[in-house]
Amino acid sequence: MNVVGKIITMWGVLVFAAWASPQFAAINYFGTGFTASALILWTVVMAITLVATYKYMPGAMSNNVVKLWTIIVVGGMILNYANFMQLVPKAIAPYIYFHAWLALTAIGFALTALWWTPKSKMIFTAGAALNALLLVVTFLNIPFVAMYGLLLAGIVGGLPAVLDGVLNYNTPKSAHAPAAKPAVSVKVTIK
Repeated sequence: MNVVGKIITMWGVLVFAAWASPQFAAINYFGTGFTASALILWTVVMAITLVATYKYMPGAMSNNVVKLWTIIVVGGMILNYANFMQLVPKAIAPYIYFHAWLALTAIGFALTALWWTPKSKMIFTAGAALNALLLVVTFLNIPFVAMYGLLLAGIVGGLPAVLDGVLNYNTPKSAHAPAAKPAVSVKVTIK
């Protein structure tokens, strides 16, 4: 897998791991007293992904998809911290930590499908649709979704990136192998 594939896969794995973490589960099951530790975890995960992307991905500074995800991550984090400091209207505050990230991820995946490589289009289109679907379903208060919402968010937020990184960025074997010597042919003529 080349460096772009590794970075994209890293994003997916870390996003899944954060959503599936005990910090996020504690908020879901025990209340908002665990919000600070979840915010710290999410901040660390987002910082790792952004720093690695800009440090190791060739052309990251001029890539529109990288800029898009930088805006989404920074904007989402500002929204999270504004909510934590109670600067967000109380009517929308309960929807910031979970619902807003589903919406941001759906938008990000949809634009990634438009701007990224053609072979990645289907994966990110499906990711956008799954995030949007999960967002809609969360408002229906279905017990299964309420119980496993964080895990589902990790799957629909992380799996598309992992699939794209693993399936679409394999370095061809010939790039690592020495060039093959041309075969010698011998032409025999009988008179």
